[in-house]
Amino acid sequence: MIRIADVPEKFLPSMPVQYPPHQGYNPMIEERAYSFFKTQEVESDYIYIPIQWTAWHINPSGAYGQNTQPLIDYCNELTSKHPDEKFFTVVQYDGGTLVPIDNCTIFGSSGDFSSPVGKNSKYEPIPLLCDAHGGAPNPVREYKVGYAGRDTHPIRERMNQLMAHLPQYKFAINLNHNHTSVFRDILYNSVFALAPRGFGPASFRMYEAIQMQCVPIYISDVMWLPFTDYIEWDKMCLLVHPDEMESIPQKVDELLESGKYQDMVDYGQEIYEKHLTWDGCLRTIAKMVC
Repeated sequence: MIRIADVPEKFLPSMPVQYPPHQGYNPMIEERAYSFFKTQEVESDYIYIPIQWTAWHINPSGAYGQNTQPLIDYCNELTSKHPDEKFFTVVQYDGGTLVPIDNCTIFGSSGDFSSPVGKNSKYEPIPLLCDAHGGAPNPVREYKVGYAGRDTHPIRERMNQLMAHLPQYKFAINLNHNHTSVFRDILYNSVFALAPRGFGPASFRMYEAIQMQCVPIYISDVMWLPFTDYIEWDKMCLLVHPDEMESIPQKVDELLESGKYQDMVDYGQEIYEKHLTWDGCLRTIAKMVC
């Protein structure tokens, strides 16, 4: 069995909100990881820290990420008691754990830009996942490129300015959380799906697009790409720096004309089942710590 740190009950809260909205209340990656690793009969040199980071940081008062001192005290005490041990933890919260943890591999869905890193520690990207969408792709897709989302980052605003007006590009901008059906309809009718970064460098849309058999166009100034020992990302995605956004229409047309986009869709489906479902993600993490 994987060794699990004895974490106080207060660090194991349930999520106070549902996100993304289409999945209702479902456990986030931290809760799923805790359930998963409690049952894994494998040997590991690591001790798992099962803190529910996102549920702790998203508190009802609205002061997100402000109550870090109890976490700092606990992590310092834990690593001081076991100075020769290695640890790992799993976090979805934008910006990471927000606290330093020594000798720890932090599997993060959303980035590490707000978090101090402890001694001999590092972040490993993992997918930013949600439940699979229902429905099925349209056999004949109406749009070259689709996008539905909100302007939560300047990259998105610039992307909208460059491409929202193009023919066979379908945009639905600044939708609220009640318009999941619009998002679903657009992606199921699009060959490519724009997946720009938001507050964090990762994008739910990249993994939703793969699940919905689109080719994701991931736009970010920080490429938060998981499991690079297992996944050749450029075989199933267009990876675009914000300075190169003007090249996207040409790249899309070239892939459509050559038919190579279908190879990207096929590879994406193969990889999705192995590494980008909830279970596939956690099994890949288990390989990395065992």
